[in-house]
Amino acid sequence: MVDHVVPAAQGGGNDLANLVTACNPCNLAKAYFSLDEIGWSLKSVASDDWDGLLGYYQPLWERLDRPNPKLHAGWLRAFGFTVSLRDEVAG
Repeated sequence: MVDHVVPAAQGGGNDLANLVTACNPCNLAKAYFSLDEIGWSLKSVASDDWDGLLGYYQPLWERLDRPNPKLHAGWLRAFGFTVSLRDEVAG
């Protein structure tokens, strides 16, 4: 999953510098808290070319026949992918 380092509820944006990958249980546990509030820290990335599996997001979404297009259109835009009008209005 993708998570906000600074939660949207605390003013965090959707820019790539504020987005990280997180497993579902960690994403849910962090919720709208900041890392400081829950005593967590970011882990270092093992390699400079790690993209957080971002390259798989759009192909997987398209392969699954675009589930919940309204929700995913925003994420796709945040990640720099092209989003069609069909994706914006569907769902």
